[in-house]
Amino acid sequence: MNQRFRNKRFSHISTALTKTLEPFHSRYGKGDFRAIWASWESTVGPEITKNAKPVSFRDGCLLVSVTSSVWMQHLQFLKADIADRLNASYGSKIVHDIRLRIGAP
Repeated sequence: MNQRFRNKRFSHISTALTKTLEPFHSRYGKGDFRAIWASWESTVGPEITKNAKPVSFRDGCLLVSVTSSVWMQHLQFLKADIADRLNASYGSKIVHDIRLRIGAP
């Protein structure tokens, strides 16, 4: 066996992925999307949660997938309020914009 492989310790795949993807994380930190996801239902309520889910967060822009064009239109009017509530639950202004797309939430 090659000498360089024999002396290496195995590491968990999550550790390797975290180290590899570190440069691509949002400038606001690693935990922001998890915090948004965790507080989503308590922030927007169960009715919106059934029809809309956050799918990504990057540079202050939250992408939310909605079930239909009706929900997209409804949430278009609530975007500022949802962003304010998410920021209040997080404790700082991390969500600057919310973009909506139709898809499976």
